Amino acid sequence: MRVLNHQADAIDCYQDVFLEVFQKPDRDKIENPGAYLRWLATRRAIDALRKRRTRQNSICPADPASVSVAETPQENVEYAELLAVVRSELAALPAAQAQAFWLVSVEQCSYEEVATLLETERNHVGVLIHRARRHLQQRLKQLAPHRQP
Repeated sequence: MRVLNHQADAIDCYQDVFLEVFQKPDRDKIENPGAYLRWLATRRAIDALRKRRTRQNSICPADPASVSVAETPQENVEYAELLAVVRSELAALPAAQAQAFWLVSVEQCSYEEVATLLETERNHVGVLIHRARRHLQQRLKQLAPHRQP
C-alpha cells in the first residue's frame, strides 16, 4: 500500500504475491519468509507502478485527505504531490535499484537481507542504493531549487 497508494492495486498485488508463493516449487527453500515476502511484495508493487505509469503516462497524485504530515491543508497537498513524483521516479528506476532502495530506505531491511533477496553481494546493494539515490536527487532537485547538495 505504501508503494502503490491505491487500495485496489495493493489488494491485487497482495493476491499476486501469495499466489506466486503458493505456486513456488517446494524445492526452493526460503530461509527468511518475512524478508522474502517483503521483497516479493515490493517487486510486484514496483511492477504495478510501471504498468500504471505506462497506462497513464503519469501517476495520479496521492489523495491529500489520506496524507496527514503537515499542519496546513496546503502543506498536505504539497506533500501528496511530492509523494506522487517520488513514486513516479521510483517506477522509472531499473528494477534492482528500485527494489534495493525501497527495501532499505522504507522497509528498513539490512543490506545483507536485500543481498540475499536480490541474489547479489552486499556491496552491490550499496552500489544499487547509491545509484538510485543519485538518480532521485537529480530528478527531484527542481522541487527544492533553494537547497544545494
